[in-house]
Amino acid sequence: MTARLSYFQNEKSLERKIYWMSFATRCVLGLAAWWVTTHSQVTFFEDALGYYQVGTDIAQEWLTSGSSITLDTIMGQTTPNAWAMVLLVAVLSFLGNGLKSMPILMILYAFITSWTPVITYKIARSLGLIPPSALFAAMFVVFSPCFAFWGGALYKDGLVFLVLNMIIYHVILLQKRLRISSIVIISVLIFFLLALRFYLPVLLVPSLALGLLLGKRKDLKSQPRRDFSFFNILLRQGFIIAVFVLVLSFFGYHKLIYNMTPTSVDSFFEYAQEVRTGLTQKAASSYLEEVDIKNPVSALNYLPKGIGYFLTVPFPWQRGSLRQNLILPEMIFWLCLYPIIFLGMIRGLRLNFQGSILLIIVTVVMTFYYGLYISNIGTAYRMRSQIWLFWVIFLGWHHEKKYLEKLRGHPLTRRSI
Repeated sequence: MTARLSYFQNEKSLERKIYWMSFATRCVLGLAAWWVTTHSQVTFFEDALGYYQVGTDIAQEWLTSGSSITLDTIMGQTTPNAWAMVLLVAVLSFLGNGLKSMPILMILYAFITSWTPVITYKIARSLGLIPPSALFAAMFVVFSPCFAFWGGALYKDGLVFLVLNMIIYHVILLQKRLRISSIVIISVLIFFLLALRFYLPVLLVPSLALGLLLGKRKDLKSQPRRDFSFFNILLRQGFIIAVFVLVLSFFGYHKLIYNMTPTSVDSFFEYAQEVRTGLTQKAASSYLEEVDIKNPVSALNYLPKGIGYFLTVPFPWQRGSLRQNLILPEMIFWLCLYPIIFLGMIRGLRLNFQGSILLIIVTVVMTFYYGLYISNIGTAYRMRSQIWLFWVIFLGWHHEKKYLEKLRGHPLTRRSI
């Protein structure tokens, strides 16, 4: 047992192993999907091809004239369509002197997105999970197709996972002490997230503010106990939130929120109905097409059913296109994990309430939003992975319980692992 535990002593080495496993998995899945797309009638790259074509065009314009009309046009739109992803592809292509090889661009992209499970590991460790359980949680993000494919196939979802993870990680750090660097990083990442999925920062900021308010004692035993009083913690966290608000206001975040927020309750639900209708018409895998959520009452009545479908489709008996059938095994696997995730939430709330409630609130808010808006299986699969990204931590909490039960009677304690 001692030899087994010694594997987890060097955390930096462990993080490197997580990274390279993640990189290899993303490259294999991404390149396999590219090969199938180029040698058959099946395509896995609708959005990715769009980012690739526009991004490489921008790189060519930079190399030719030093500026890009295409990028200026995208940036001038009211709600720019994933310009951050297009810009990243353009930069990679430009650094490659006009590189147009999609496989190479995918590999370069995987170098970036492969950090996602590493951050998952760091989040788990920051919450107090022992290294074996933190590794267990990270392995889901390494190998689950919903994370590995999007991170290797030049889709913006790979970047979304990384940005979401980094934001949550730094909020958890700020729950313990003031870190100006973390405040700056979160602020920059929120604006970057606006350029990937513009609605996510609107959903996240209130939850992040609540998470910041729920501060913790410092992990410094040498500090006098009076430094850990409730008043001092509240004062510290209030100051962090104030600095955070000032930084966001300085960059004009409040104006962006105002421009994206519906002017009335009715307009919000009318917009939700428009989005649902659009998603229904765009995909053959639509569900609950007849739903009308144009007013608050009908929307609230539909919400439980919408959330149920969002978290579970496709059902095992639902057969559709090849791509839909490919995700069935993974969906069944995650359905079996839901009870374990719930048990992990209970343990997480008991051992680290502040960090666990942050993850729960963030995922609940996103689940409500997606449950209301989404109406086809493909979109549900992509957006649901954002929820799973944080639920893997609760799988780690449950794993820790089982792992420590095996150590009963062993001289090593939880604190020494």
